Amino acid sequence: MSETEAVKYSNLARPKAPGIGGLSPLQFLTLIGVVLVGMFLMFVVHFWAGMGWLALSLLLIAPWVLGTMALDKNPYGALIRRRRWSVSERAGRTALAQGPTGVLEHGSFALPGLMADSELLEAEDGYGVPFALIHHRGVDHYSVVIETAPEGTVGIDQESIDRKAAHWGTYLGVLSRERDLIGAQVVVETVPDTGLRLERAAMADVDPGAPEFALSVLRDVVGSGTAGAAQINTTVTLTFDARKGVEGAKGARDADTMADDIGTRLPGLIAQLRMTGAGLRLRARTAADIIDDTRVAFDPSVAAAVEQARNAGGTGLAWNDCGPVAAHAGKDYYAHDGSVSMSMMMAEPPRGVFYTLQLRNLLEPNARVARKRVALLYRPLDPTTSANLAEWRVTSASSDASTTRRRGPSERKKQRLAAAQRNAAAEAEGNPFVRVGMIVTATVEDVSDLPAAKQTLLNLAGQAQLKMRPCWGMHDVAFVAALPLGIVLPERVALPGVLRETM
Repeated sequence: MSETEAVKYSNLARPKAPGIGGLSPLQFLTLIGVVLVGMFLMFVVHFWAGMGWLALSLLLIAPWVLGTMALDKNPYGALIRRRRWSVSERAGRTALAQGPTGVLEHGSFALPGLMADSELLEAEDGYGVPFALIHHRGVDHYSVVIETAPEGTVGIDQESIDRKAAHWGTYLGVLSRERDLIGAQVVVETVPDTGLRLERAAMADVDPGAPEFALSVLRDVVGSGTAGAAQINTTVTLTFDARKGVEGAKGARDADTMADDIGTRLPGLIAQLRMTGAGLRLRARTAADIIDDTRVAFDPSVAAAVEQARNAGGTGLAWNDCGPVAAHAGKDYYAHDGSVSMSMMMAEPPRGVFYTLQLRNLLEPNARVARKRVALLYRPLDPTTSANLAEWRVTSASSDASTTRRRGPSERKKQRLAAAQRNAAAEAEGNPFVRVGMIVTATVEDVSDLPAAKQTLLNLAGQAQLKMRPCWGMHDVAFVAALPLGIVLPERVALPGVLRETM
């Protein structure tokens, strides 16, 4: 490879349990069951009863089978989601009004939805440095948020960029060996710059006796320096499961035990993260940091006031002050405290090859979407599950390739089998599988601004070769899941992930 040639990446695919003839395991078993029942009715009840059963059953199964094979989505799942949203809308569960004048008994401004049962704890790591710990009580998950300062790519050669990308892959492998870590979340947020940081830095060493003309010029420069500027905030959130990691232990570990355990490992995890290009000044966020940032996420209009209060000594807000006063979850948006957000999720990763800087346009500030949040959601798999998944992919690709026409399997099936075999070989060499998802959220001031924001996100996703879909009927869930608060969505679903992959 030459010095200027970029490293190519590939072989991303949706996890799917191996089936037969292109069918998923559940589809194949359902088809066998339908045929057996039809044969029983033919021979025991009446021939036409069995034929009627087969015709009706196959008619109902056809959208499911054809949808998953051709479009890679279950049409019945979409119908169920629409039905559930309609029921919630009629029941009034899509609107929120809280606070002293709200309809909820607690009278506070608690976080809504998946964060309603959370609490914010404070602990110290092995060196006595304080950090915040978010406890998701319903599922006994504990999350720690690491504030990063990425170095960027300006002035860095391609070889160094690829080396840092390789270190990030190694870091994900390290996370997969953490016995109780179930999720990692990288959030890149671009927001309008308030200008207060530049003003504070510029005016810090000003001589009070300086000429008024010089002070006036300095104020004008500072005031115009942030016009149209953007601020980029990047965090890495690690989530641990209190019910995993201790052999022979019954039940979940308590908060004190988790705080000591995570605090002991946290300095090492932060030190290893520096090698990925996340920056040198890394630190775990404190409770005040998380509270203030969450408050601004639900009400961006207070961003300047919150920053001024922090510079003056702190906002004094509590965890129950972060939520919105009013919110409404619509089909196409999520309205919260005078702002409107819409989210899109990655439906399909890049096909073919992609490069280290392929997401740059999506991550960097955009003039048409002033407030944008990109959340990359990782789920490192333990070595046993990773090995099983590698075998599943090879088995599924082999089965699909063996279902050939007269001229043999298509080139796409051959490439899928070759990719699965390469991934299995890499996994056998110690590179575990990591499941990855993406949620992109745009926040605007009015519903009328949503079409432009949606089109901008689709254009940026297209440049990154990503297939994105709006989070229809669940924009409120996606908004909270994209915040750096450590929500691991698959762990909150009643249907186990292994069963979902067989469908």
